[in-house]
Amino acid sequence: MQTRRVVVLICGVVITAVAVGLYGQNRVAGAVGASAAPAQAGADFPQLTRLQVDVFELKCTNDALAGLDLYALGRGGDQAGPAASRGAPVSEVLARLGQMGSARLAVRFDNFVDLLAGCRLVSGRSIPTVSNVTISAGGVIVPSVTYENVGFIAEVEGRWREGLDNVAEISFSVESSELSKKALDLGAGINLPTFDQFQSKQRCVARTGQPVMLACNSTSVPPDDKGRITVLVVRLVATRFNE
Repeated sequence: MQTRRVVVLICGVVITAVAVGLYGQNRVAGAVGASAAPAQAGADFPQLTRLQVDVFELKCTNDALAGLDLYALGRGGDQAGPAASRGAPVSEVLARLGQMGSARLAVRFDNFVDLLAGCRLVSGRSIPTVSNVTISAGGVIVPSVTYENVGFIAEVEGRWREGLDNVAEISFSVESSELSKKALDLGAGINLPTFDQFQSKQRCVARTGQPVMLACNSTSVPPDDKGRITVLVVRLVATRFNE
């Protein structure tokens, strides 16, 4: 009888210890679950943004490029306040760039994107080019034609800063490709095309609705017969949509 009491007492101690252990584990698990909940609240949600990108192509001399003032170029005339923050219209930017050399609006993008996810904007065309030439047994020249894409590609991604006055950190890259005026002469009247290409990547900080001016030029594109280099001037406007 005494032995049975000892066994029962031991079993009671073991059951109590297990119960306390399980209770402690449940408390720990509950604490972990409670601390994990705020992480869900901080998850990244889509940041709907209207993205406007104007790419201007400027051909000018190095001396003229030294006088490029991006801040003044982007401002809307001599106005102050909201009118100036919206920036100069396209016609005004073209007129100012035209004072430095030959300028044109190469491409314009206007899209609604998720700034966090980023976007790839493409504007161009496919052109037929002779990629290879073969000569048959009878001496007939047979060209091989392929299609090459030329134009502009812009890639944008970023993040609107939380807790600040609609400020975004943006990574921007632009790539330009066009058929060169110079070709590779293989002789016998056969010329293979070459392409002028360059790419620029930059980071900037933008306020919603206000333009940011960027400029890039390529050393891989040779100057033209007038000694002018090719410069891309980009105006980027990101407008945030608050939900």
